[in-house]
Amino acid sequence: MEQEQRKKNFFAFDKNEKSILICTDVASRGLDFKKVAWIVQWDLSSNIKEYVNRVGRTARIAAEGSALSFLMPDEIEYVKYL
Repeated sequence: MEQEQRKKNFFAFDKNEKSILICTDVASRGLDFKKVAWIVQWDLSSNIKEYVNRVGRTARIAAEGSALSFLMPDEIEYVKYL
């Protein structure tokens, strides 16, 4: 997709009243949408800074939001770091 089309899609998505964006960790940085109410994560990053960056998408410009993270049983130790 050419850059102009990407920008057009980005701004159209950002203007929507309600939207859902499903993406991989490739898109976990660099997307700055104004109103993100929820972040749902599975296959969490093992890097705490990346985790905080993703969840922080709900708290832009003093906004509030919620985050839900799914863990596999073998990832339970991760909770200590959160």
